[in-house]
Amino acid sequence: MLGEMYVMHPEPLLTGAKEVQKGNAWGIELSAKNFGIKQSTTSPPAGYRHPNNFPDCCAFHADVLKRGMEKLDTFPDCCAGHRNLHKVSWFNKSQYLYLPFKLVATLSYTQHIIAEYLFHPNWYKETTDYISYTISSYGQFPDGYGSPLGLSQYIEDLAEFIRQQDLLPDYKKERLLHFLHAKPVGPGEKTDINLLIRSYQEWVELFPFDLPLFQHLKPHFKKRLPILKGPGQTNHYSGLTCFQIKTRQELKEFLLTLTRFMLKEINSLQLFEQGHLLQPDRLRLDIILAHRKIQLQEDEATNVSGKEKYIKLLSKWLKEEKEFLVDIREYVNQNDPVRFISDLLDGFRTLQKNSSNEYCIRNVRNDGPDKESEIRYWFRNFFAARYPDAIVTVEEQQGKGHMDLRIVRIGSPDKIVEFKGWWNSHKANTAAQICNYLTDFEKDGYVVMINHLKTTPIVDGYKAIITNPAMNYIPDSWVAHQFGQTDVYFYQSRHQFDGEKKTLYHFLLNVYF
Repeated sequence: MLGEMYVMHPEPLLTGAKEVQKGNAWGIELSAKNFGIKQSTTSPPAGYRHPNNFPDCCAFHADVLKRGMEKLDTFPDCCAGHRNLHKVSWFNKSQYLYLPFKLVATLSYTQHIIAEYLFHPNWYKETTDYISYTISSYGQFPDGYGSPLGLSQYIEDLAEFIRQQDLLPDYKKERLLHFLHAKPVGPGEKTDINLLIRSYQEWVELFPFDLPLFQHLKPHFKKRLPILKGPGQTNHYSGLTCFQIKTRQELKEFLLTLTRFMLKEINSLQLFEQGHLLQPDRLRLDIILAHRKIQLQEDEATNVSGKEKYIKLLSKWLKEEKEFLVDIREYVNQNDPVRFISDLLDGFRTLQKNSSNEYCIRNVRNDGPDKESEIRYWFRNFFAARYPDAIVTVEEQQGKGHMDLRIVRIGSPDKIVEFKGWWNSHKANTAAQICNYLTDFEKDGYVVMINHLKTTPIVDGYKAIITNPAMNYIPDSWVAHQFGQTDVYFYQSRHQFDGEKKTLYHFLLNVYF
């Protein structure tokens, strides 16, 4: 564990805390001149025992103890940095009386680690982890007040011990000595964590996650903070896990690559090929609005902001998507099941417009007999009028069951519609039931679930039923579609029975609206 932190100048800490509270910052960054860390007790490694008569057990340990006492005698007048401690009220020399024994004890502990892991496959990490843990235990003074007390002596005495070990191979000596004397990396690009997080959040706001193509991804990316570089390294002696932080340039390159990947993998062509492009006009409107938003951002982007590259990518992608949707619009709008869905929802509109003037609506509201049947016959009459050239049947036998509604038209696959009331105890089997009615010539079926509840939405409960593995639901195939510019939604799912994959479209008919 690290030692207790003490703050010399509380003002930056209080200012940072206020910024976090306001939501302007993710964390608080303190300069090393504003705080110090007290030394902490260094725990001996497992299996360690002090030598007999420690620390007077050998000349090496006795000398370390002697020089530690001499260091304590001259402290804080040993160097210019430590002499500055005379100027601060919080300095009390009696708090550093631990130094001589800490020096000899930590050296003895580290000697034990080196011997214990001398021939271990993971010798380097085990040894350097313990050394790092020990170095941290010496604490630190605020900048300007000298190096951690006793740390340089610990490092130099440990280095001398390593050099004298005949059993330690030369290449291991070199690696350990290099670790001990490695110079700090010079100042490169300063990494401001709050700036990195703001840059990422700007990208999340800029990317067109409001498009139906990307809506399902927005919660995932809003929760992420991809500012870390590579896997973390855990020191099991201190319990701390350390990560490298991306520079701002590295984050920009990551977001640019991510933008390219997402635009390549998710697009209208993919929706069309998967049978999900049901409303090209609605999607095109969404893309036009998103494109305008990007254009406004493009006017503001500068080389300083770093956003201009993925803004250009997004702008180009949105322009090409609009052109594709214009080209494909006529085909999609004339194709099944798009026209049938539009006609079915037109029936919903008529029912809700007429409201209680329709007997089937009054019958459900009053919990009358044959509730499902009355709704089914209403739609039989509706489609018979809508499609004069069609044969529209109800309760036609198919295998061991009866199809609620079947529409047969020349040149078009049969349309099979299942009507179920939310009150129906067999509703959990709806997906399997309608899939059993679909032959090799019908790839999709339609379910109308009648909601008789006055104030309770059923969409979540219905989704749980349909996506239950018992219904042979194909994972991640549930899609919500908004109909035009209305508040009406219908849903799509995929199921696989007897090796055949079928698409089901689901419609929730609310009798109270």
